[in-house]
Amino acid sequence: MTKSQFGVHLMAADVPAPQPDAPQEIIAKADTVLGLLAWLGTAAAVLGIVVVAAKMAGSLQRGDAEDHIGHMLTVLIGCVLLSTAGPIVSFVL
Repeated sequence: MTKSQFGVHLMAADVPAPQPDAPQEIIAKADTVLGLLAWLGTAAAVLGIVVVAAKMAGSLQRGDAEDHIGHMLTVLIGCVLLSTAGPIVSFVL
């Protein structure tokens, strides 16, 4: 026991020190979930590009393909964000 400046006795407690790394079981499950999400995100990005391209091809015959250029740009920005999510998080952390 130690005495503080106010005369109160303080007891030192054993504070647990957490390990910096997660347990291997949690890391394996997190890798599985992240891998599945990355695969689903890639499939959604490819599907999005195919759908917008098909709509754009159909509209090209009518002469109003400009409407779909913004949609394609949105899908492509999503693809860039999807592919750079890991490096962005690594940079921030």
